[in-house]
Amino acid sequence: MVPPGGGDPIFSDLNVGFGDRFFWDFYGENNTVVWMSVHDLLLDDTIGSNPKYTKILRFDPAAFENLQGYLRNSKFLVFWLTKNWQESWFDVDQLNTLVSAGYVPVFMYWYFGDGLTGVPSDQEVREFLSDVDRVIQFLKKIQGKKLLIFEPEFNIPSIVNDPVAGEKFANIIGTAVDKVRSELPDTLISLCMMDAGSRNANDTNPSCGYENCALGDIGSWIKADNVYAHIVDRLDFMCFQEMVSQFSKDPSNPSQPKIYTEEEIGIDYLPERILNLTWFLRDMYGKPVLLGYIAVASGTWNDTDGDLQIDPGEFDPTGWDHKVVQTFRRLRELRPLLKEAGLFGYMPMMVFDHPQHDEGGYHFFLKNEHHIGIVRTSAVEEVDQHLYGDPKPKGTVLEEIYR
Repeated sequence: MVPPGGGDPIFSDLNVGFGDRFFWDFYGENNTVVWMSVHDLLLDDTIGSNPKYTKILRFDPAAFENLQGYLRNSKFLVFWLTKNWQESWFDVDQLNTLVSAGYVPVFMYWYFGDGLTGVPSDQEVREFLSDVDRVIQFLKKIQGKKLLIFEPEFNIPSIVNDPVAGEKFANIIGTAVDKVRSELPDTLISLCMMDAGSRNANDTNPSCGYENCALGDIGSWIKADNVYAHIVDRLDFMCFQEMVSQFSKDPSNPSQPKIYTEEEIGIDYLPERILNLTWFLRDMYGKPVLLGYIAVASGTWNDTDGDLQIDPGEFDPTGWDHKVVQTFRRLRELRPLLKEAGLFGYMPMMVFDHPQHDEGGYHFFLKNEHHIGIVRTSAVEEVDQHLYGDPKPKGTVLEEIYR
Protein backbone atom coordinates (compact mmCIF):
# COMPACT_ATOMS: atom_id res chain seq x y z
CA MET A 1 0.00 0.00 0.00
CA VAL A 2 1.46 3.34 -1.04
CA PRO A 3 0.45 6.26 1.18
CA PRO A 4 -0.59 9.65 -0.24
CA GLY A 5 2.78 11.03 0.91
CA GLY A 6 4.38 7.82 -0.36
CA GLY A 7 7.94 8.64 -1.29
CA ASP A 8 8.43 11.62 0.99
CA PRO A 9 12.09 11.81 2.08
CA ILE A 10 11.05 12.34 5.72
CA PHE A 11 10.13 8.65 5.86
CA SER A 12 13.53 7.40 4.74
CA ASP A 13 15.38 7.91 8.01
CA LEU A 14 14.77 7.65 11.75
CA ASN A 15 14.95 11.01 13.54
CA VAL A 16 14.19 12.26 17.02
CA GLY A 17 12.79 15.51 18.37
CA PHE A 18 10.87 16.80 21.34
CA GLY A 19 7.44 18.03 22.30
CA ASP A 20 6.29 20.87 24.52
CA ARG A 21 4.81 24.33 24.25
CA PHE A 22 6.23 26.98 21.90
CA PHE A 23 6.88 29.40 24.79
CA TRP A 24 8.03 28.34 28.26
CA ASP A 25 7.20 30.47 31.28
CA PHE A 26 9.97 31.15 33.81
CA TYR A 27 10.00 33.19 36.98
CA GLY A 28 11.69 36.54 36.35
CA GLU A 29 13.04 39.31 38.51
CA ASN A 30 10.62 41.60 40.35
CA ASN A 31 7.61 39.26 40.07
CA THR A 32 7.75 39.11 36.28
CA VAL A 33 7.40 36.14 33.94
CA VAL A 34 10.08 35.59 31.30
CA TRP A 35 8.96 33.70 28.20
CA MET A 36 11.53 31.62 26.32
CA SER A 37 10.66 30.30 22.87
CA VAL A 38 11.61 27.02 21.25
CA HIS A 39 13.25 29.15 18.57
CA ASP A 40 15.60 30.78 21.04
CA LEU A 41 16.37 27.59 22.94
CA LEU A 42 17.46 26.00 19.67
CA LEU A 43 18.89 28.87 17.62
CA ASP A 44 20.01 31.65 19.96
CA ASP A 45 23.80 31.26 20.13
CA THR A 46 23.84 33.68 23.08
CA ILE A 47 21.30 31.74 25.13
CA GLY A 48 23.58 31.78 28.18
CA SER A 49 24.25 35.53 28.05
CA ASN A 50 21.09 36.92 26.46
CA PRO A 51 20.01 39.79 28.78
CA LYS A 52 16.39 38.73 28.45
CA TYR A 53 17.09 35.31 29.89
CA THR A 54 19.66 36.27 32.51
CA LYS A 55 16.69 37.88 34.30
CA ILE A 56 15.23 34.42 34.91
CA LEU A 57 15.42 33.45 38.56
CA ARG A 58 18.14 30.87 39.34
CA PHE A 59 19.37 31.18 35.74
CA ASP A 60 22.18 28.72 34.94
CA PRO A 61 23.74 29.75 31.61
CA ALA A 62 25.94 26.66 31.30
CA ALA A 63 22.94 24.38 31.84
CA PHE A 64 20.99 26.09 29.05
CA GLU A 65 23.94 25.95 26.70
CA ASN A 66 24.30 22.23 27.45
CA LEU A 67 20.59 21.63 26.87
CA GLN A 68 20.70 23.57 23.62
CA GLY A 69 23.63 21.52 22.40
CA TYR A 70 21.64 18.32 22.71
CA LEU A 71 18.25 19.57 21.51
CA ARG A 72 19.77 20.98 18.35
CA ASN A 73 20.12 17.39 17.15
CA SER A 74 16.34 17.18 16.86
CA LYS A 75 14.38 16.97 13.62
CA PHE A 76 10.78 17.07 14.84
CA LEU A 77 9.24 19.77 17.06
CA VAL A 78 5.89 18.74 18.51
CA PHE A 79 3.23 21.30 19.47
CA TRP A 80 -0.33 20.84 20.69
CA LEU A 81 -3.51 22.35 19.27
CA THR A 82 -6.26 21.75 21.82
CA LYS A 83 -9.92 22.58 21.30
CA ASN A 84 -9.53 26.21 22.32
CA TRP A 85 -6.07 26.78 20.81
CA GLN A 86 -5.00 30.29 19.91
CA GLU A 87 -2.56 31.45 17.25
CA SER A 88 -1.02 33.69 19.91
CA TRP A 89 0.48 30.53 21.44
CA PHE A 90 2.99 30.63 18.57
CA ASP A 91 5.28 33.03 16.75
CA VAL A 92 4.79 32.33 13.04
CA ASP A 93 7.95 34.15 11.98
CA GLN A 94 10.00 32.12 14.43
CA LEU A 95 8.30 28.92 13.30
CA ASN A 96 9.27 29.68 9.72
CA THR A 97 12.85 30.34 10.80
CA LEU A 98 12.91 26.94 12.49
CA VAL A 99 11.59 25.30 9.33
CA SER A 100 14.27 27.09 7.30
CA ALA A 101 16.85 25.71 9.74
CA GLY A 102 15.72 22.16 8.94
CA TYR A 103 13.26 21.42 11.74
CA VAL A 104 9.87 19.89 10.99
CA PRO A 105 6.89 21.04 13.09
CA VAL A 106 4.43 18.38 14.17
CA PHE A 107 1.00 19.56 15.34
CA MET A 108 -0.97 17.29 17.65
CA TYR A 109 -4.56 18.33 17.00
CA TRP A 110 -6.31 17.23 20.20
CA TYR A 111 -9.73 18.72 19.46
CA PHE A 112 -12.12 16.17 20.93
CA GLY A 113 -9.62 14.87 23.48
CA ASP A 114 -10.90 13.74 26.86
CA GLY A 115 -14.35 15.09 26.02
CA LEU A 116 -14.82 12.37 23.41
CA THR A 117 -17.14 9.76 24.94
CA GLY A 118 -18.75 8.49 21.73
CA VAL A 119 -19.39 9.48 18.15
CA PRO A 120 -19.71 13.29 18.07
CA SER A 121 -23.13 14.77 17.36
CA ASP A 122 -23.90 16.59 14.12
CA GLN A 123 -23.51 19.92 15.89
CA GLU A 124 -20.19 18.87 17.38
CA VAL A 125 -19.00 17.79 13.94
CA ARG A 126 -19.92 21.16 12.44
CA GLU A 127 -18.00 22.93 15.19
CA PHE A 128 -15.04 20.62 14.67
CA LEU A 129 -14.91 21.20 10.92
CA SER A 130 -15.15 24.94 11.50
CA ASP A 131 -12.12 24.69 13.76
CA VAL A 132 -10.31 22.62 11.12
CA ASP A 133 -10.72 25.62 8.81
CA ARG A 134 -9.06 27.74 11.47
CA VAL A 135 -6.18 25.27 11.71
CA ILE A 136 -5.77 25.33 7.93
CA GLN A 137 -5.50 29.12 7.85
CA PHE A 138 -2.87 28.98 10.58
CA LEU A 139 -0.82 26.24 8.92
CA LYS A 140 -0.89 28.14 5.63
CA LYS A 141 1.33 30.75 7.30
CA ILE A 142 4.00 28.14 8.04
CA GLN A 143 6.20 27.54 5.04
CA GLY A 144 7.46 24.14 4.09
CA LYS A 145 6.73 20.69 5.41
CA LYS A 146 4.71 20.05 8.55
CA LEU A 147 2.84 17.13 10.07
CA LEU A 148 -0.73 17.29 11.36
CA ILE A 149 -1.92 14.47 13.61
CA PHE A 150 -5.57 14.18 14.52
CA GLU A 151 -6.73 13.01 17.96
CA PRO A 152 -3.40 11.90 19.49
CA GLU A 153 -5.16 9.81 22.15
CA PHE A 154 -8.03 8.22 20.29
CA ASN A 155 -8.93 5.10 22.26
CA ILE A 156 -12.57 5.54 23.28
CA PRO A 157 -13.99 2.00 23.78
CA SER A 158 -17.43 2.95 22.46
CA ILE A 159 -15.75 3.91 19.18
CA VAL A 160 -12.88 1.46 18.72
CA ASN A 161 -14.90 -1.53 19.96
CA ASP A 162 -17.90 -0.84 17.69
CA PRO A 163 -17.48 -1.25 13.91
CA VAL A 164 -20.44 1.05 13.19
CA ALA A 165 -19.22 3.78 15.51
CA GLY A 166 -15.68 3.30 14.22
CA GLU A 167 -16.77 3.91 10.65
CA LYS A 168 -18.76 7.01 11.62
CA PHE A 169 -15.77 8.44 13.48
CA ALA A 170 -13.47 7.63 10.56
CA ASN A 171 -15.78 9.48 8.19
CA ILE A 172 -15.69 12.55 10.41
CA ILE A 173 -11.89 12.55 10.53
CA GLY A 174 -11.77 11.68 6.84
CA THR A 175 -13.77 14.78 5.95
CA ALA A 176 -11.32 16.88 7.95
CA VAL A 177 -8.34 15.17 6.30
CA ASP A 178 -9.76 15.94 2.86
CA LYS A 179 -10.19 19.60 3.77
CA VAL A 180 -6.60 19.84 4.94
CA ARG A 181 -5.18 17.99 1.96
CA SER A 182 -7.05 20.14 -0.54
CA GLU A 183 -5.52 23.34 0.85
CA LEU A 184 -2.22 22.19 2.33
CA PRO A 185 -0.46 19.82 -0.07
CA ASP A 186 2.81 20.17 1.88
CA THR A 187 1.24 18.75 5.05
CA LEU A 188 1.56 15.08 5.99
CA ILE A 189 -1.42 13.74 7.95
CA SER A 190 -2.20 10.95 10.40
CA LEU A 191 -4.57 9.81 13.14
CA CYS A 192 -2.84 8.74 16.37
CA MET A 193 -3.91 5.73 18.41
CA MET A 194 -3.16 5.16 22.08
CA ASP A 195 -1.51 1.90 23.09
CA ALA A 196 -4.17 0.97 25.63
CA GLY A 197 -3.70 -2.78 25.90
CA SER A 198 -2.37 -4.97 28.70
CA ARG A 199 1.21 -4.22 29.76
CA ASN A 200 1.57 -6.92 32.38
CA ALA A 201 4.72 -9.04 32.06
CA ASN A 202 2.95 -11.78 34.05
CA ASP A 203 -0.01 -11.83 31.66
CA THR A 204 0.45 -14.59 29.08
CA ASN A 205 -3.00 -14.41 27.49
CA PRO A 206 -2.66 -15.75 23.92
CA SER A 207 -4.72 -12.81 22.65
CA CYS A 208 -1.70 -10.57 23.25
CA GLY A 209 0.23 -12.48 20.61
CA TYR A 210 3.59 -12.40 22.40
CA GLU A 211 5.41 -14.32 25.10
CA ASN A 212 3.85 -11.92 27.58
CA CYS A 213 1.57 -8.91 27.28
CA ALA A 214 4.26 -6.42 28.25
CA LEU A 215 5.71 -7.06 24.79
CA GLY A 216 2.44 -6.12 23.10
CA ASP A 217 -1.28 -6.67 22.99
CA ILE A 218 -2.44 -7.42 19.46
CA GLY A 219 -5.93 -8.21 20.73
CA SER A 220 -6.21 -4.58 21.85
CA TRP A 221 -4.28 -3.00 18.96
CA ILE A 222 -6.46 -4.63 16.32
CA LYS A 223 -9.54 -2.83 17.63
CA ALA A 224 -8.29 0.43 16.15
CA ASP A 225 -8.89 -1.11 12.73
CA ASN A 226 -12.59 -0.40 13.23
CA VAL A 227 -11.53 3.19 12.52
CA TYR A 228 -8.36 2.84 10.45
CA ALA A 229 -9.90 0.47 7.91
CA HIS A 230 -12.10 3.31 6.66
CA ILE A 231 -9.49 6.05 6.58
CA VAL A 232 -6.06 4.49 6.09
CA ASP A 233 -5.94 5.25 2.36
CA ARG A 234 -6.22 8.96 3.18
CA LEU A 235 -3.38 8.97 5.72
CA ASP A 236 0.29 9.53 4.92
CA PHE A 237 1.62 7.50 7.84
CA MET A 238 0.51 5.64 10.96
CA CYS A 239 0.99 7.07 14.43
CA PHE A 240 0.84 5.93 18.04
CA GLN A 241 1.91 7.26 21.43
CA GLU A 242 3.12 5.84 24.73
CA MET A 243 2.61 7.16 28.27
CA VAL A 244 3.71 5.16 31.31
CA SER A 245 3.72 5.97 35.01
CA GLN A 246 4.31 3.94 38.17
CA PHE A 247 0.90 5.16 39.40
CA SER A 248 -2.19 6.78 37.95
CA LYS A 249 -5.92 6.93 38.36
CA ASP A 250 -7.35 3.43 38.26
CA PRO A 251 -8.76 3.01 34.72
CA SER A 252 -11.56 0.82 36.08
CA ASN A 253 -12.34 3.20 38.97
CA PRO A 254 -10.98 6.71 38.24
CA SER A 255 -12.01 7.99 41.65
CA GLN A 256 -9.22 5.85 43.15
CA PRO A 257 -5.47 5.88 42.44
CA LYS A 258 -3.58 2.74 41.49
CA ILE A 259 0.08 1.84 42.03
CA TYR A 260 1.67 -0.64 39.62
CA THR A 261 4.58 -2.96 40.14
CA GLU A 262 7.27 -2.82 37.47
CA GLU A 263 5.98 -6.14 36.10
CA GLU A 264 2.35 -4.98 36.03
CA ILE A 265 3.17 -1.85 34.01
CA GLY A 266 5.82 -3.64 31.95
CA ILE A 267 8.26 -0.75 32.11
CA ASP A 268 11.32 -2.90 31.37
CA TYR A 269 9.71 -4.16 28.16
CA LEU A 270 8.54 -0.80 26.80
CA PRO A 271 11.17 -0.35 24.04
CA GLU A 272 10.53 -3.85 22.70
CA ARG A 273 6.78 -3.17 22.89
CA ILE A 274 7.32 -0.04 20.80
CA LEU A 275 9.22 -2.10 18.22
CA ASN A 276 6.44 -4.69 18.12
CA LEU A 277 3.69 -2.09 17.73
CA THR A 278 5.66 -0.44 14.93
CA TRP A 279 5.91 -3.75 13.11
CA PHE A 280 2.21 -4.41 13.72
CA LEU A 281 1.15 -1.11 12.16
CA ARG A 282 3.61 -1.43 9.28
CA ASP A 283 2.50 -4.99 8.47
CA MET A 284 -1.18 -4.12 8.85
CA TYR A 285 -1.23 -0.96 6.77
CA GLY A 286 1.98 -0.86 4.76
CA LYS A 287 2.83 2.67 5.79
CA PRO A 288 5.65 4.39 7.67
CA VAL A 289 5.11 4.85 11.39
CA LEU A 290 5.69 7.69 13.85
CA LEU A 291 5.86 7.39 17.63
CA GLY A 292 4.26 10.80 18.08
CA TYR A 293 5.34 11.17 21.68
CA ILE A 294 6.54 9.10 24.59
CA ALA A 295 6.33 9.98 28.27
CA VAL A 296 7.84 7.95 31.09
CA ALA A 297 6.96 9.75 34.32
CA SER A 298 9.90 9.89 36.71
CA GLY A 299 8.08 9.98 40.05
CA THR A 300 7.25 7.03 42.29
CA TRP A 301 4.76 6.72 45.12
CA ASN A 302 4.99 4.36 48.08
CA ASP A 303 1.63 4.42 49.87
CA THR A 304 3.21 3.64 53.23
CA ASP A 305 0.04 3.98 55.31
CA GLY A 306 -2.28 2.46 52.71
CA ASP A 307 -4.73 5.39 52.72
CA LEU A 308 -4.64 5.89 48.92
CA GLN A 309 -3.43 9.46 49.48
CA ILE A 310 -0.07 10.82 48.34
CA ASP A 311 1.09 12.00 51.75
CA PRO A 312 4.27 13.99 52.51
CA GLY A 313 7.31 11.75 52.23
CA GLU A 314 5.59 9.09 50.12
CA PHE A 315 6.36 10.59 46.71
CA ASP A 316 9.84 10.58 45.16
CA PRO A 317 10.05 12.77 42.01
CA THR A 318 13.31 11.05 41.03
CA GLY A 319 12.30 7.46 41.81
CA TRP A 320 12.05 6.40 38.18
CA ASP A 321 14.80 8.56 36.71
CA HIS A 322 16.71 5.38 35.96
CA LYS A 323 13.70 3.96 34.12
CA VAL A 324 13.48 7.09 31.98
CA VAL A 325 17.15 6.72 31.06
CA GLN A 326 16.83 2.96 30.57
CA THR A 327 13.90 3.36 28.19
CA PHE A 328 15.56 5.91 25.94
CA ARG A 329 18.90 4.08 26.03
CA ARG A 330 17.24 0.90 24.83
CA LEU A 331 15.35 2.81 22.11
CA ARG A 332 18.71 4.14 20.91
CA GLU A 333 20.10 0.60 20.84
CA LEU A 334 17.06 -0.56 18.88
CA ARG A 335 17.22 2.20 16.27
CA PRO A 336 18.40 -0.08 13.42
CA LEU A 337 15.50 -2.46 14.07
CA LEU A 338 13.02 0.37 14.57
CA LYS A 339 14.06 1.89 11.26
CA GLU A 340 13.75 -1.50 9.56
CA ALA A 341 10.23 -1.78 10.99
CA GLY A 342 9.29 1.54 9.39
CA LEU A 343 9.62 3.97 12.29
CA PHE A 344 10.74 7.40 11.08
CA GLY A 345 10.62 9.32 14.35
CA TYR A 346 10.07 9.37 18.10
CA MET A 347 9.97 12.25 20.55
CA PRO A 348 9.72 12.72 24.32
CA MET A 349 6.42 14.38 25.10
CA MET A 350 7.91 17.30 27.06
CA VAL A 351 11.29 18.89 27.66
CA PHE A 352 10.57 20.43 31.07
CA ASP A 353 8.62 19.05 34.00
CA HIS A 354 6.03 21.77 34.56
CA PRO A 355 4.60 22.38 38.06
CA GLN A 356 1.13 23.17 36.67
CA HIS A 357 0.87 20.68 33.80
CA ASP A 358 -2.74 19.59 33.21
CA GLU A 359 -4.02 21.43 36.29
CA GLY A 360 -7.79 21.57 35.90
CA GLY A 361 -7.68 18.73 33.36
CA TYR A 362 -8.23 15.01 33.69
CA HIS A 363 -4.92 14.64 35.55
CA PHE A 364 -4.67 10.91 34.89
CA PHE A 365 -1.16 10.57 36.32
CA LEU A 366 -2.01 12.61 39.41
CA LYS A 367 1.16 14.11 40.92
CA ASN A 368 3.21 12.51 38.15
CA GLU A 369 1.57 14.83 35.59
CA HIS A 370 4.27 17.26 36.69
CA HIS A 371 7.11 14.83 36.08
CA ILE A 372 6.81 13.64 32.47
CA GLY A 373 9.55 15.82 30.99
CA ILE A 374 13.16 14.83 30.43
CA VAL A 375 14.51 17.87 32.32
CA ARG A 376 13.44 19.16 35.73
CA THR A 377 13.94 22.51 37.39
CA SER A 378 13.67 23.37 41.08
CA ALA A 379 10.00 24.29 40.59
CA VAL A 380 7.75 22.40 43.02
CA GLU A 381 4.71 20.67 41.56
CA GLU A 382 1.30 22.13 42.44
CA VAL A 383 3.05 24.94 44.37
CA ASP A 384 5.05 26.96 41.86
CA GLN A 385 3.30 28.55 38.92
CA HIS A 386 6.32 28.76 36.63
CA LEU A 387 9.72 27.21 35.92
CA TYR A 388 13.07 28.25 37.37
CA GLY A 389 16.21 28.70 35.27
CA ASP A 390 18.16 25.76 36.67
CA PRO A 391 17.46 22.88 34.24
CA LYS A 392 18.75 19.49 35.36
CA PRO A 393 18.47 16.57 32.90
CA LYS A 394 17.20 13.30 34.32
CA GLY A 395 20.38 11.27 34.45
CA THR A 396 21.93 10.75 31.02
CA VAL A 397 18.63 10.98 29.16
CA LEU A 398 19.77 13.77 26.82
CA GLU A 399 22.71 11.66 25.69
CA GLU A 400 20.48 8.65 25.12
CA ILE A 401 18.06 10.58 22.90
CA TYR A 402 20.13 13.18 21.08
CA ARG A 403 23.67 11.90 20.65
